[in-house]
Amino acid sequence: MKKAVVTLGVHVPDLLLISEPLLRAYAQKVDADFIKIENKVMDKLIIYPFPCFEKFQMKDMLDNYERIIYLDADILVQKDTPNLFDIVPETEVGGVYDNFKNEPSEVDSSNNYYEYFYSMFFIQKVLGKVDWGGKYFNAAFWFFQNCIVIFLTSIPN
Repeated sequence: MKKAVVTLGVHVPDLLLISEPLLRAYAQKVDADFIKIENKVMDKLIIYPFPCFEKFQMKDMLDNYERIIYLDADILVQKDTPNLFDIVPETEVGGVYDNFKNEPSEVDSSNNYYEYFYSMFFIQKVLGKVDWGGKYFNAAFWFFQNCIVIFLTSIPN
């Protein structure tokens, strides 16, 4: 079974100086290839081209890999991190729930979550009020595998 550990490197070169060696070591530990997405392609396809959408390039990686763990470049993988390929069943999608209920107006620009809440505010300007108290996953960690292809096939090439 071919596996990969993937991160996004199109907008955070300084973070990768610290995290990339840890991500590479983790990939080796779990017997997976390490892939860094470095080319921007999604900004040509999406009206609001945020770098985070580049992670959807993983759709095409599923042609070559049966299982993919995506980890944001600001995640520092520890040596004792378990093999997530062993934890997430092959028939399921893995992720981490987000539970934030604050409104963007409650967060000042010095807060680490300012960009996150600004994005929430921007999305609500387009879509209207969104119930952020629901169960949404944080896309900083996402476990892709062939069972998710149905969802990803709606993303244009």
